[in-house]
Amino acid sequence: MSPLYQMAEKLLAKHGVDVDASHLMAVLDLLPEQKLNSGHRLCTERDPSADMWILTAGTVNVAKRDYAGKEQQLARIQAPALLGHMALVTGNPRSATCIVVVPASVRVVTRERFVALLEDLSPQGDAFRRLLISSMSGQLHAGNVAIRQAISDPSAKNMTLAESTLDGWDK
Repeated sequence: MSPLYQMAEKLLAKHGVDVDASHLMAVLDLLPEQKLNSGHRLCTERDPSADMWILTAGTVNVAKRDYAGKEQQLARIQAPALLGHMALVTGNPRSATCIVVVPASVRVVTRERFVALLEDLSPQGDAFRRLLISSMSGQLHAGNVAIRQAISDPSAKNMTLAESTLDGWDK
Protein backbone atom coordinates (compact mmCIF):
# COMPACT_ATOMS: atom_id res chain seq x y z
CA MET A 1 0.00 0.00 0.00
CA SER A 2 1.46 3.37 -1.04
CA PRO A 3 1.98 6.22 1.45
CA LEU A 4 -0.43 8.37 -0.59
CA TYR A 5 -3.13 5.69 -0.35
CA GLN A 6 -2.55 5.47 3.42
CA MET A 7 -2.89 9.26 3.68
CA ALA A 8 -6.16 9.14 1.74
CA GLU A 9 -7.43 6.44 4.12
CA LYS A 10 -6.46 8.52 7.17
CA LEU A 11 -8.15 11.65 5.82
CA LEU A 12 -11.35 9.79 5.01
CA ALA A 13 -11.40 7.97 8.37
CA LYS A 14 -10.73 11.17 10.33
CA HIS A 15 -13.71 12.85 8.68
CA GLY A 16 -15.98 9.80 8.67
CA VAL A 17 -16.25 9.70 4.88
CA ASP A 18 -17.08 6.29 3.44
CA VAL A 19 -15.64 6.26 -0.08
CA ASP A 20 -12.92 4.23 -1.77
CA ALA A 21 -9.58 5.68 -0.68
CA SER A 22 -8.15 5.11 -4.16
CA HIS A 23 -10.43 7.89 -5.46
CA LEU A 24 -9.08 10.44 -2.98
CA MET A 25 -5.55 9.13 -3.57
CA ALA A 26 -5.98 9.99 -7.26
CA VAL A 27 -6.88 13.56 -6.28
CA LEU A 28 -3.91 13.84 -3.91
CA ASP A 29 -1.63 12.51 -6.62
CA LEU A 30 -2.63 15.41 -8.93
CA LEU A 31 -1.76 18.07 -6.35
CA PRO A 32 1.73 19.54 -5.99
CA GLU A 33 3.41 18.84 -2.66
CA GLN A 34 5.21 21.50 -0.62
CA LYS A 35 7.54 20.88 2.32
CA LEU A 36 7.29 23.68 4.90
CA ASN A 37 9.51 24.60 7.83
CA SER A 38 8.35 25.73 11.25
CA GLY A 39 7.37 29.37 11.17
CA HIS A 40 6.09 29.27 7.59
CA ARG A 41 2.91 31.33 7.28
CA LEU A 42 0.38 29.56 5.06
CA CYS A 43 -2.09 32.42 5.20
CA THR A 44 -2.84 35.61 7.09
CA GLU A 45 -6.23 36.68 8.43
CA ARG A 46 -8.06 39.09 6.09
CA ASP A 47 -5.81 38.35 3.09
CA PRO A 48 -7.45 37.29 -0.19
CA SER A 49 -7.63 33.54 -0.72
CA ALA A 50 -6.19 31.72 -3.68
CA ASP A 51 -5.37 28.23 -2.37
CA MET A 52 -6.30 25.64 0.18
CA TRP A 53 -4.04 22.96 1.58
CA ILE A 54 -4.29 19.33 2.52
CA LEU A 55 -1.94 18.91 5.47
CA THR A 56 -0.30 15.50 5.09
CA ALA A 57 2.41 15.84 7.77
CA GLY A 58 3.19 18.26 10.57
CA THR A 59 1.24 20.69 12.72
CA VAL A 60 -0.25 24.13 12.07
CA ASN A 61 -1.50 26.74 14.56
CA VAL A 62 -4.67 28.59 13.60
CA ALA A 63 -5.10 32.03 15.17
CA LYS A 64 -7.53 34.93 14.89
CA ARG A 65 -7.45 38.49 16.18
CA ASP A 66 -10.04 39.21 18.84
CA TYR A 67 -12.06 42.44 19.16
CA ALA A 68 -9.06 44.12 20.86
CA GLY A 69 -6.68 43.12 18.06
CA LYS A 70 -4.86 40.50 20.11
CA GLU A 71 -4.09 37.26 18.29
CA GLN A 72 -5.83 34.28 19.91
CA GLN A 73 -5.01 30.67 19.10
CA LEU A 74 -8.15 28.90 17.92
CA ALA A 75 -6.73 25.50 17.13
CA ARG A 76 -3.64 23.40 16.70
CA ILE A 77 -4.19 21.26 13.63
CA GLN A 78 -2.27 18.02 13.14
CA ALA A 79 -2.07 16.10 9.90
CA PRO A 80 -4.07 14.89 8.17
CA ALA A 81 -6.37 17.88 7.76
CA LEU A 82 -7.79 20.44 5.35
CA LEU A 83 -6.78 24.09 5.74
CA GLY A 84 -7.94 27.23 4.01
CA HIS A 85 -10.97 25.70 2.34
CA MET A 86 -13.58 27.94 3.96
CA ALA A 87 -12.32 31.03 2.13
CA LEU A 88 -12.37 29.22 -1.21
CA VAL A 89 -15.97 28.14 -0.63
CA THR A 90 -17.23 31.55 0.49
CA GLY A 91 -14.96 33.79 -1.59
CA ASN A 92 -14.31 35.87 1.53
CA PRO A 93 -10.88 36.90 2.80
CA ARG A 94 -9.04 34.52 5.12
CA SER A 95 -10.80 34.21 8.47
CA ALA A 96 -7.64 33.19 10.36
CA THR A 97 -3.87 33.02 10.23
CA CYS A 98 -2.22 29.61 9.80
CA ILE A 99 1.42 29.12 10.81
CA VAL A 100 3.41 25.87 10.64
CA VAL A 101 4.72 24.90 14.11
CA VAL A 102 6.05 21.42 13.30
CA PRO A 103 7.68 20.93 9.87
CA ALA A 104 4.90 20.06 7.47
CA SER A 105 3.98 18.75 4.07
CA VAL A 106 0.93 20.03 2.24
CA ARG A 107 -0.78 19.28 -1.03
CA VAL A 108 -1.77 22.57 -2.66
CA VAL A 109 -5.25 23.00 -4.13
CA THR A 110 -5.35 26.14 -6.27
CA ARG A 111 -8.64 27.96 -6.80
CA GLU A 112 -8.76 26.62 -10.38
CA ARG A 113 -8.21 23.02 -9.23
CA PHE A 114 -10.74 23.53 -6.43
CA VAL A 115 -13.44 24.65 -8.89
CA ALA A 116 -12.57 21.79 -11.24
CA LEU A 117 -12.87 19.24 -8.41
CA LEU A 118 -16.22 20.66 -7.32
CA GLU A 119 -17.51 20.28 -10.89
CA ASP A 120 -15.90 16.87 -11.46
CA LEU A 121 -18.65 14.21 -11.55
CA SER A 122 -16.17 11.31 -11.36
CA PRO A 123 -15.62 9.24 -8.20
CA GLN A 124 -12.52 11.38 -7.55
CA GLY A 125 -14.56 14.59 -7.53
CA ASP A 126 -17.15 12.91 -5.33
CA ALA A 127 -14.49 11.85 -2.81
CA PHE A 128 -13.10 15.40 -2.67
CA ARG A 129 -16.54 16.99 -2.23
CA ARG A 130 -17.51 14.56 0.53
CA LEU A 131 -14.26 15.21 2.36
CA LEU A 132 -14.74 18.97 2.00
CA ILE A 133 -18.33 18.86 3.29
CA SER A 134 -17.39 16.67 6.22
CA SER A 135 -14.51 18.94 7.20
CA MET A 136 -16.69 22.06 7.01
CA SER A 137 -19.43 20.35 9.03
CA GLY A 138 -16.86 19.54 11.70
CA GLN A 139 -15.75 23.18 11.83
CA LEU A 140 -19.34 24.33 12.14
CA HIS A 141 -19.96 21.88 14.97
CA ALA A 142 -16.82 23.04 16.81
CA GLY A 143 -17.92 26.67 16.41
CA ASN A 144 -21.34 25.83 17.79
CA VAL A 145 -19.76 24.14 20.81
CA ALA A 146 -17.59 27.23 21.47
CA ILE A 147 -20.65 29.49 21.22
CA ARG A 148 -22.65 27.24 23.55
CA GLN A 149 -19.81 27.37 26.11
CA ALA A 150 -19.51 31.15 25.78
CA ILE A 151 -23.23 31.61 26.30
CA SER A 152 -23.28 29.38 29.35
CA ASP A 153 -20.33 31.23 30.95
CA PRO A 154 -19.96 34.74 29.48
CA SER A 155 -17.14 35.61 31.90
CA ALA A 156 -14.95 32.81 30.55
CA LYS A 157 -12.01 33.52 28.24
CA ASN A 158 -13.72 31.61 25.42
CA MET A 159 -16.23 34.46 25.07
CA THR A 160 -13.53 36.48 23.31
CA LEU A 161 -12.92 33.59 20.91
CA ALA A 162 -16.63 33.18 20.22
CA GLU A 163 -17.03 36.90 19.53
CA SER A 164 -14.08 36.74 17.13
CA THR A 165 -15.52 33.67 15.44
CA LEU A 166 -18.81 35.46 14.87
CA ASP A 167 -17.09 38.47 13.27
CA GLY A 168 -18.57 38.95 9.81
CA TRP A 169 -21.69 36.79 10.25
CA ASP A 170 -23.91 39.84 10.05
CA LYS A 171 -22.73 40.75 6.54
